[in-house]
Formats: sequence, C-alpha cells, structure tokens
Amino acid sequence: MRDLGARLGTRIGFSAPKSDDEYRAIVVREAGEHGITMTMQQVSVTRHQQGEDETITLVADYTVPIKLPGYAFPLHFKTTSIRG
Repeated sequence: MRDLGARLGTRIGFSAPKSDDEYRAIVVREAGEHGITMTMQQVSVTRHQQGEDETITLVADYTVPIKLPGYAFPLHFKTTSIRG
C-alpha cells in the first residue's frame, strides 16, 4: 500500500483521479502478488478534501493463517497508508 500511495499522481496532474473501487482492486491485486488473499470489502478508502488538496487514506484489514509444525494460528493485520 505504501508503494501505491507513492504512485498517486493525481495531485500533480500525472494521472486521472481513480475511483475508490479502483484503489481497492489495486490493493487486492498487489496483496495477491505477495501471497495474501483479500477481498475488496477488506480495503477501505477515505478521501479528505481541503481546498484543492486531497488526502487519500487506504486501510487493509486482513488475517493470515500461520502454520508451524504441530501448531497453526491466525495472525491479524491492519495496515494504513495516507497520502496527500
């Protein structure tokens, strides 16, 4: 998500603004590339507008099963990226 936030070019005019669903789909796709299974419902996008400046907050809330010899447990993550 940090990489996605760093690539946000809307503020300086490099790309057209993306919809919330597009941001969710990108997070889910890139998580999948790292072996993390997520759904779009696990990603929230919040926009804060102040004048011409817009800040976008991406939050991913997910659980990964951890399997060790003779023991397994879920490990919960909630990660946030804020970019303006």
